[in-house]
Amino acid sequence: MAYPLSTSIHLYFNEGLTLNEQIAKHTQAGFRFLDFNFLDWQNVKDSPLLCDDWEKWICSAKETAEGLGARFNQAHAPVPVIRFSKDYDGLVAACRRSIRACNMLGIPQMVYHSIVNPSSLGCKGSWYEANAAFFHSLMDDAAKYGVGICVENVWPVCKYMEHPLWQTEELIEFVDSLGDNSIVGICWDTGHGNVTGNGHNYATNANPELAAYKNQYESITKLGSRLRALHINDNNGLDDDHVTPGSGTICWDDVIRALDDIGYNYSFTFEAHHAVLRVPRECKDASAKLLHDIGVALVNKSTNGRVYDN
Repeated sequence: MAYPLSTSIHLYFNEGLTLNEQIAKHTQAGFRFLDFNFLDWQNVKDSPLLCDDWEKWICSAKETAEGLGARFNQAHAPVPVIRFSKDYDGLVAACRRSIRACNMLGIPQMVYHSIVNPSSLGCKGSWYEANAAFFHSLMDDAAKYGVGICVENVWPVCKYMEHPLWQTEELIEFVDSLGDNSIVGICWDTGHGNVTGNGHNYATNANPELAAYKNQYESITKLGSRLRALHINDNNGLDDDHVTPGSGTICWDDVIRALDDIGYNYSFTFEAHHAVLRVPRECKDASAKLLHDIGVALVNKSTNGRVYDN
């Protein structure tokens, strides 16, 4: 299986670089496919994403990437935190703008968080009703601009916030209930999966249902053809650290075997920003290059694996 090896372009976020300078840093590390993280930009003061001339900003990013021999192939949508923690209409508008931006960048799918606490946004009805309404409000634009919706798995601390989608089965049920599987799929975050199986600071013996999710092979194979995107990262099973694979406790053989067994053929995308953001400035470029090389090694674990670079 040939995977485009990709990374979210927030490895150098908050490092005093422009977006185009960040793009250049990622390509220098070896990445030819890039994930545009609109989530990062939603909370920036005077965010170019939310300004009137946002289209020029997006066109510049596309031209920069293409000039460096790279292109965007995945994105992360805005989420209901900080700027949009109590602004439902603003969240929906930003997501719709991000869909249009994806179309301009040639991105075929964007990853979304479900709304953890709908009541804080003034949503009515149950958790399921509020989230179904949120995603249905985006589906016409997603279809019009050819940008798929990928709902991301969460981690079990959200269970205590009346958020059910840490369970693989409920994630599948919710995504299937939205209809039109040509538009709607699932993103699997390996770090979230690892935290789920290890109890996220809650004793597993007090929450025995969590232990059933420790084996990510089982969860990924249940997703089957619904799986359209990945967030590849590692952690210690206790916190959502987003670090380099091999720095935590995930069994990567299980992950790669599961992707092989379901015939996954979408992007192999890192969301491992702390692999670079947490190291000394002098080591950041080397850490980004190491992340790329680890991605190549992981893809090569696949039965027929190779990195697709065109």
